[in-house]
Amino acid sequence: MDKRAMTAEELLDYEMTLSANALAIKNEQKKIGEARQEERINAVKKAILRGKLTTEEIAEDNAVSVDFVVDIQNQLAKSK
Repeated sequence: MDKRAMTAEELLDYEMTLSANALAIKNEQKKIGEARQEERINAVKKAILRGKLTTEEIAEDNAVSVDFVVDIQNQLAKSK
C-alpha cells in the first residue's frame, strides 16, 4: 500500500483505523492478563484449601511468588 498516493481523507481514515486496532489489541491483552491472573488465584486457592503442599511448593507449581501465596492465604483466613 502506498500511503503517498492517498488523499488526506483516506490517510486520516487509515490512521484512525490503525489507532482503533491498536487500542482494541491493548484492551484484549489486558483482558487476557486479567483472566490469567484469575486462573492463578483460583489454582493457588485450591492448593491452599487442599492443605497438602507447602507455601513454597504452591508458589513454584503455579509460577507465582511466595508472597503472592501468603497474600491469598491471608485473604482466605479473613473470609472465614
